Amino acid sequence: MGARDIIRQYLIDRGPGYIFTNAELREITGIIESGRRLRELREKEGFNILSHRDDPSLKHYEYRLGDPLILPINLNKPSKREFAMHLAKHPWCDCCHRMAGDRSASDPFGLVRLNVVRKEDGGLLVLCDFCELVKDPEQVSIYEPISLEEKIMVSPRHIKKAMIEYLTGRSGKGGGRND
Repeated sequence: MGARDIIRQYLIDRGPGYIFTNAELREITGIIESGRRLRELREKEGFNILSHRDDPSLKHYEYRLGDPLILPINLNKPSKREFAMHLAKHPWCDCCHRMAGDRSASDPFGLVRLNVVRKEDGGLLVLCDFCELVKDPEQVSIYEPISLEEKIMVSPRHIKKAMIEYLTGRSGKGGGRND
């Protein structure tokens, strides 16, 4: 019996709502790569395993079994390569035009995460985590895209400094109003 089989049986025995950690899984399987086996169960077998990204009440090292325990597997999900290539060419949400790292529409302190989904016609669509939940452009359109000033304000300090230098023409590299 492999590690994935052991973890699968362990989780089925515990049932929906059970909270567990990687350390607990490492202990029962005797392998270090228990996180990889969790991803395999989630992606290949449809296990509804939630992390702190999905459920803010969980600590960063905890997971919870969702209800239902097993979800239908999405065979239309783009491959990792398709995901990366499409996101590199098109790094914003098709509904609200927010970019990864912008302020979230649903949580003023959260940041936007982008997802690539396959449309019914086979094309790819980029949606932020909020728009993917809503999936109705009429409801999403009430949120204004973030302005340049807001993007600068939520950027890391070194990017703020570089942008201010560029816009005021103090960098010595050209740009700004003095060109």
